[in-house]
Amino acid sequence: MLVCIGLAAASGIFTIFTATTDVTGKIALTCLFGGMALGACMVSARMMTHDAGRRAGVLGMWLAVIGFVLCAAATWLWRTTVDEKLGLTGLAYVPIAIALTAMVRLISNAKHKHAGIVGAGWLCVLFVVSMLAIWVKWGQSEWQMPQLAAALALMWPLAPLAFCNIGLEPARWWRLFSIILLPITTSIVIALIWKIITPDEVLMCSAIVSVSYAALGNGSFLINLTERQRWVRIGTLACAGVCGATLIIGSTQRFNMDPWGRFAAASALATVCGLLAMVVMERLNARAVSRPVSQGETASEVNLACPRCQSRHTLKMGGDRCPECGLLVIVRVARLECCSCSYPLDGIKSGKCPECGTPVEQTVQAALAPSPH
Repeated sequence: MLVCIGLAAASGIFTIFTATTDVTGKIALTCLFGGMALGACMVSARMMTHDAGRRAGVLGMWLAVIGFVLCAAATWLWRTTVDEKLGLTGLAYVPIAIALTAMVRLISNAKHKHAGIVGAGWLCVLFVVSMLAIWVKWGQSEWQMPQLAAALALMWPLAPLAFCNIGLEPARWWRLFSIILLPITTSIVIALIWKIITPDEVLMCSAIVSVSYAALGNGSFLINLTERQRWVRIGTLACAGVCGATLIIGSTQRFNMDPWGRFAAASALATVCGLLAMVVMERLNARAVSRPVSQGETASEVNLACPRCQSRHTLKMGGDRCPECGLLVIVRVARLECCSCSYPLDGIKSGKCPECGTPVEQTVQAALAPSPH
């Protein structure tokens, strides 16, 4: 990857000293695209080290190779009859490929399986519609593919958020509410873009705000917070509600910035800050639960009950004898990590790994199994 990037830089510098920059510029772009593709393959290879991410890693590698071939073809066929179409294909392909890899990774997670399936299906439809819009000619009376692609692209990020956590306990009524709103809102947006119904800014804004708020509320519960930190989630959702309401009111006045636009901007900023605060709190909570022990804090003894005489004593780590019965007790302390994806299971109260769904008992049995050596 570094070699490709270095060649791209060298080719770019070489164009300064040459009269004809066409070929050297194409070489530079090809090397740059090659470095980007190799970087994507490295990320995919890292995903393949865990069972839960193997399918997503393989798909990511194939998509990276196809993307490189597509971008290289668009580079070397520049100023031909298909150069513009290839360029537009690349622009549509790259973000969809990245998102599709992420959706396939979600499918491997039992907690987000439904969200991954819906998101992957949505992206495939979006890609097909985008390719038809780029490569197929149509008349004014036929299907308006660019408008359909725009509508799907506008709504697809909300689809995975609407379906995350579906089927998990405890059941929440607003999860079904977000699912019901998604197809209704998508239909309204497509009808407005295609001008099947009279274009209406208020209707468009209300539809998008409603499904966005439902998806945000559903997605906010993916962030694990303590009981004392729940007020941050409540305040964030309240600010998002104020933002949505002011946007709808502002749409009735053609988004006049005074005063509704200012309320919407302020509440949107507060919502973003709240989401960032929730993410930071989750990371701090995880660090507090599974904080690595420094060298100065290494445990040297442990208090436990003797398996033979049931008397409690403080024994040295590694190996020590019970003062009552003389039984040799060997103590080994290790951080419990998922046997499938290496996710830290410290403080996990459920019976499954939150990352890949592997039962915790299976990980415990694997950790207790004797070493083959």
